[in-house]
Amino acid sequence: MSASDHVHQPRLPPELEQDIFLLAIEQTNKNLSDTLNFILVAKRVHDWLIPKIFNIVIFNDNEASPTPFQLSTFQRYAKHVQHLFLEPHTLVQHLSLFVNVTNLVLWREFDASQLEVLLTFNHLTRLSIAISNNITPSPIYFTLFSKLTHLDLISSCKSWSPAIISPLINFPLLTHLCILTGSNIEVIKLFLDQNWCSNLRVVVLWGSAEMVPVVPPPPWMGRDGFPVEDERFFYVLCRETIRDWESGAKGGDDMWKVADRYLASCKGSI
Repeated sequence: MSASDHVHQPRLPPELEQDIFLLAIEQTNKNLSDTLNFILVAKRVHDWLIPKIFNIVIFNDNEASPTPFQLSTFQRYAKHVQHLFLEPHTLVQHLSLFVNVTNLVLWREFDASQLEVLLTFNHLTRLSIAISNNITPSPIYFTLFSKLTHLDLISSCKSWSPAIISPLINFPLLTHLCILTGSNIEVIKLFLDQNWCSNLRVVVLWGSAEMVPVVPPPPWMGRDGFPVEDERFFYVLCRETIRDWESGAKGGDDMWKVADRYLASCKGSI
């Protein structure tokens, strides 16, 4: 073996070397250019890190467009993205790049004519989306959301038409639904009473303390104070949205897991 061959051979077990690099990229404070420097070390390091670096992508600067570097990087590695958090309108035109996304946050308000942009996501199981109140039932719903298990609906409207929620009857896999207030509590009661989703286990009402007749102590979640008698109902008043979503994407606690545990404890399951 030549001296040059010896220098380029890894000196640590591959598993340990991989763990070191994975730990290193977690310490770069999410600076994309700094993180990508690690993939230049060796091909094996590139292959280890790229799926990890781009597994979760968050772009939440609502005033900024992606830089040319960010955009070209996303275009190159978009197939690795499974969890995608987007706020700015400027990125919507690039959604078709992210063909393998399963968990999407899209906080640009959509109306019915714009929902077709989501047809890109054939593997989508979790969606948080801002929608306008003029959406009416359409066959496109059934294509977009037929695989969803978790749906988070956000609207700036003070009250929602039942027409927004009633199409969920066609989403056979939906188990978790969250609705942002000021939603009309009567719409939620109607939805629960009609049992529009046969597999639905959790309905979360997310809003401000002003919505709750009796404000509980922190962490401000539960069921007390609302005129809803349904074992699937849960409200949460304080939710750090980006941090909550990112924690869930990484396999940690999020709104859904907290609701699951709370409702299970109410049933005496844990």
